[in-house]
Amino acid sequence: MICYACISKNIQYLVPGYLFFTLLLGGLPDRVCAQSLDSPLTNTPQATLVTSNLGQLQNLSNQVGAMSIVIDSNREGWDLAVPYTEDPTGDNGGIGQIDWNTISMIHDCDDLYVRYELADGPMFKPDGFRYNLFVDVDQNPMTGYRGAGKQLSVGADVLIQGGQDKVTIFKFISSDQQVWGWQEIIYYPVNDQAKVGGGRDIDYRISISDLDVFETGVSSFNWVAWADQPSSIVDYYPDGGNLGDTGLFNTYSFNYKPRADGFANPERGFFESTRTQSSKYTPVDLATLQCYRQNEGVSLIHRFFYLENFVNSDISQQYLDMMQADFDKIRQVGLKVITRFAYSESSGPNLTPPYGDASKDRILSHLNQLSNVLKKNSDVIAVMQAGLIGLWGEWWYSDHFQPDGDWSNRADVLFGILDILPTTRSIQLRAPRYKQNILSDVAPVDQLVAHNGSDRSRTGHHNDCLLSSLSDGGTYLNTLTEYPYLEEETKWLPMGGETCDHNFLSDPDPNRLMCAVALDELGGFHWSFLNIDWYQPTLRKWLDDGCYSEIEQRLGYQLKFLQGTYNDRIKPGDRFKFSLQLNNEGFSAPFNPRAIELILRHTNGSTYSFKLSNDPRFWLPGKIYVISDEIIVPKNFPVGSYEVLLNLPDPEPALHDRSEYSIRLANENSWEATTGFHKLSHTVTVVPPVYYPNAVGIIAGKYGWGSLASFQAVDNDTYDVNSSQVADGRVSDWYATTKITGWATSLSELS
Repeated sequence: MICYACISKNIQYLVPGYLFFTLLLGGLPDRVCAQSLDSPLTNTPQATLVTSNLGQLQNLSNQVGAMSIVIDSNREGWDLAVPYTEDPTGDNGGIGQIDWNTISMIHDCDDLYVRYELADGPMFKPDGFRYNLFVDVDQNPMTGYRGAGKQLSVGADVLIQGGQDKVTIFKFISSDQQVWGWQEIIYYPVNDQAKVGGGRDIDYRISISDLDVFETGVSSFNWVAWADQPSSIVDYYPDGGNLGDTGLFNTYSFNYKPRADGFANPERGFFESTRTQSSKYTPVDLATLQCYRQNEGVSLIHRFFYLENFVNSDISQQYLDMMQADFDKIRQVGLKVITRFAYSESSGPNLTPPYGDASKDRILSHLNQLSNVLKKNSDVIAVMQAGLIGLWGEWWYSDHFQPDGDWSNRADVLFGILDILPTTRSIQLRAPRYKQNILSDVAPVDQLVAHNGSDRSRTGHHNDCLLSSLSDGGTYLNTLTEYPYLEEETKWLPMGGETCDHNFLSDPDPNRLMCAVALDELGGFHWSFLNIDWYQPTLRKWLDDGCYSEIEQRLGYQLKFLQGTYNDRIKPGDRFKFSLQLNNEGFSAPFNPRAIELILRHTNGSTYSFKLSNDPRFWLPGKIYVISDEIIVPKNFPVGSYEVLLNLPDPEPALHDRSEYSIRLANENSWEATTGFHKLSHTVTVVPPVYYPNAVGIIAGKYGWGSLASFQAVDNDTYDVNSSQVADGRVSDWYATTKITGWATSLSELS
């Protein structure tokens, strides 16, 4: 069995920056044990099930979008999962024995959710091995744990084991398949409920990445579940899972398909949160990033870079290289990233120092090291959160900066961050008072200052405890002044963040969780992005109360084309006049530079792009915007029919031609996924120029009607020449000359 000679641990659950609570969890192993005499499969009776269907019993894949499953007492979302076949009834061997009924699995881009429904069984306890899920990641029974006599039908590389209010994930490390030897990876809480009429209903979630013990990716796995009591009464699921090479097992596959509704739009919407430690760098996973975009309609990730190993030293080149590899994957998939750096994320049980962050000088030195990577990848950085100071980089619990003080030193850090990013990129601070004190200015940015490249115009805001309490977990000190300030500032600056657990804050206000309040504040403060991973019970409440979909659609901008007027026919060298109407039904305007182009596409596929002077960053919500302009069509423009299209590409050169980075309008049947263009349902015809003679000479005879001026001025005009009397009759002898400056193909139109 797992070595329980270890002492119990105090495991702290910390809500960033504001609160904590402690659970006493017993029986969590501190070290690896390799035993065989007391392993749970040793000397256990063999199951008597006989079947002719050997090997794989079922292969299921239940894919859902983010927020479909929340592990709580409501069991929401599980109706979307097809469960594995029911375990035969009647195999209950004694009072309190675990008796499997069904096991269900379901997944989104990040997590695997597991549900045990039991005909009988006790709640999770630290004694005995009551709930074990053996996972064969490489689907090879010749590797991994098989048990005494190799009686398991899979070779388990991972063990997910139930215990006191948790499941713990272990990696198999023994060199002998029959020896019980595991290394702890991580543990997760469970939700365990007694069912009316007997039995239990248990569910939990784990990160899919925790299964990737070989670091090769996990597309599917084989599994067998086993449970016992200390009295060695056992049950397997599926029945026959303990028959070794002749036994049964189930398979789960991580299949992904594109999301049918909704779509990813750059630099807005719900974002996925990712993180890495310097002690063990966890790269972003390419398949997971692709799933975010295709399956969840996500265009943004939040990337937390922890630097805990470098508090007193330079950042290693290896860490910088792995950062660059992350950015390369993010770019490949077509996402953008919200970046934040921090040194520490937890402290003692009372949040007392030392907190483990770095000094100002070390921070500035690290910014200098980070400069090259951040500048090189600034095109895929949507915004950078200031970070660096204090726990979680939230500028509060710090060993080197006084709370709500040391403004001069904090200013050095802020300006250091601004200096390493191009002026087209902004940073976000955790609370309004930070910006007001550092810049010594309580006046909000207005339209005159907006996007002018100054420090004021590049310093935005994030709130990581949205709607959690009266002060949003300390975000605000005086809402009477800070609310109006933010309402104006965030028209022109990026605003985003996350919700947090309101249950442990000192000033909770449950009314702030209501949909009406959420829509009012998200709109009033012009939110562009929100964390989909935290805090999920609040997000689930919005889903249940009916406003989640509206929030998802309106975060950031939601631009819609209304109507347009255009010239129908033009000649090369003419001005093509048009007028377009769009509105913004989102919470905010785009906050980064955005190009706008009119596209003329010939029937032969050739495209011609014309840049317009409008700036979408000034397209605030709730208004109709008219783009009335004219473009000069070059004199050598090919004749023919042209489709009129609109393009809102990223102006950065490396991203300009990638449709993933173009804004998609909220119109049906107009978007071209391959180009990023929008069809405006109009065709313009470019007709050839009309050529006129520039001189007329009469050799004999005289003008009968018309003149050079009228011939040049009026299409289809005629020039009559009268005949003259000669000895042999009458004659009309004349010529006209003109200089043709058009293409040779135009001569066919000349008569």
